[in-house]
Amino acid sequence: LHDAVKAGDLNYVKQYQDSIYSHSIDQLDDQGFTPIDWSVFSEEKAIFQFLVESGADVFAIRTSCDHPEEFSTISLLIELSKTELF
Repeated sequence: LHDAVKAGDLNYVKQYQDSIYSHSIDQLDDQGFTPIDWSVFSEEKAIFQFLVESGADVFAIRTSCDHPEEFSTISLLIELSKTELF
């Protein structure tokens, strides 16, 4: 799912819809980011909205290798000035 989001391919992301519910939509990758975090980084509004509608947790607090302080998807949106995605 992370790779589909990084590629910016909404149709590919939607193919994962069934597996989104069988696997955690909020699963962290090896860098400590969730699929919805990657939609923020790549400015993919349609994917961001799809993941929110599918139940992604934008308030989950975590850390990553690139972001050693605690953060959430919402804090990334604000920090990166990408609030137009929300």
